Amino acid sequence: MTPEQLETILRTLIKEGVTLDIWFAITIALLCLIGAGLGAYIRKKGDNLATKEDIGEITRKVQEVETEFIKMSNEHQIRFSKLHEKRAEVISELYSRLYEYYWAVCAFLRDFHKTKPDEKDFKELDGKSYEFSDYFYKHRIYFNEDICSKIDEIIPTLYSAYVPLEGRDSNDRHLKEDWDKCAEIVRKQYPKIKESLESDFKKILGVAE
Repeated sequence: MTPEQLETILRTLIKEGVTLDIWFAITIALLCLIGAGLGAYIRKKGDNLATKEDIGEITRKVQEVETEFIKMSNEHQIRFSKLHEKRAEVISELYSRLYEYYWAVCAFLRDFHKTKPDEKDFKELDGKSYEFSDYFYKHRIYFNEDICSKIDEIIPTLYSAYVPLEGRDSNDRHLKEDWDKCAEIVRKQYPKIKESLESDFKKILGVAE
């Protein structure tokens, strides 16, 4: 394959809008092929007394390809930087809402036996749940399926840590048993999911050890 043929393929790919990841793989492969093809082409032309103009033209074409690659590489870095910045912003806000939701549930369970909760208390918890889940679903596109599945698990987990206590009479003989189950969810089930999720977030942000 001659440099001219490689150049034609490369420009066709650019024109048709190949995605960035595929673009880099193809471009690097083409550059390697051009390097190998250039040597063979020069040797062939040498046998036929290649002129300086021939070699200069080949070099110019290689430089054009390198320029295209550098340009696309810079554009990719800019887009990746903006995406990373946005994902960091989303993670920060999502984690903040999760933190508020979690501690609201903890405070509710802690004070449950001191002051009998009323409808307002449950609405406040539902509000925290909605703020967290609504923000997540609106920004779900920023996360892979593994992270999404963990967050999908957190939402009903925390929800189940207080809903069974709604509208219960203080004389209900099963109330203490159900409260213990809710407390167990907060103590054991939630932390496992949260720790795994935090690990994923740290990897995305580049702060994982």
